[in-house]
Amino acid sequence: PQDPTKASPSQELLDLSMLAEAGSRGATRMQVYNDCYENLDWFIVNTPIGVEHGEFDMLLSLQKALAPSFRSNVHVQASVVVETVCTPNCEGKMLPECYRRDYSATPTGQVGVQEFMDTMGRPEVKPWAQGLVAVFFVIGALMAVGILRLLVAPAKLPERKIKSVAVSYHDVPNASHTFFGR
Repeated sequence: PQDPTKASPSQELLDLSMLAEAGSRGATRMQVYNDCYENLDWFIVNTPIGVEHGEFDMLLSLQKALAPSFRSNVHVQASVVVETVCTPNCEGKMLPECYRRDYSATPTGQVGVQEFMDTMGRPEVKPWAQGLVAVFFVIGALMAVGILRLLVAPAKLPERKIKSVAVSYHDVPNASHTFFGR
C-alpha cells in the first residue's frame, strides 16, 4: 500500500457531512484565550466517524500541510475553558440530551429585597436563616468584646507610698525612725 502522507489526492472537495451528524451528538469545546492573541476554539467530536479511504488520504494530506514546520520553546500564558457543546446536524436536529439554551431566561443574578425576604420566610429555610443570624450575632459579639479588651488599657493601680520605716536592733529595744513626717 501507498503511504497516505505522500499521496496527493486528486479530489478537490472533502465530504464532511458525517462530521455534522456526529457533532449533533455532542462535542467537547476547548477555548484558549489571552489578551494578546485571538481566541482559539478546538472541537473534539465525541462520536467516532467512519471515513472512506480516499477521504482519509485527503485528511492526512491536509494534516501534513497544516502541521507546524518547527517547534517553538516560547510558552504563552493563556486561559482555557472546556465545555460540552452540541451542534445541529444538516437537518437542524439535535439529540434530546442536547438542547438549545434560551439565554433570555438566564437570571441576571439580581434578587429584589422582597424576593429575598420571601425566600427567608419559607418554612424549610426559616430555621436555617435564624440559626445563621444567631451564629453571626454571637461571632460579632465575641469579636466586639475581644477588640474592646485590646483597645482599653488596664486600669492603673495607685502607687503605694512608704510612710514610715521601722528598724529594730537586737541591742536596743523599741527603736524606730520616721523618715517622712506629716
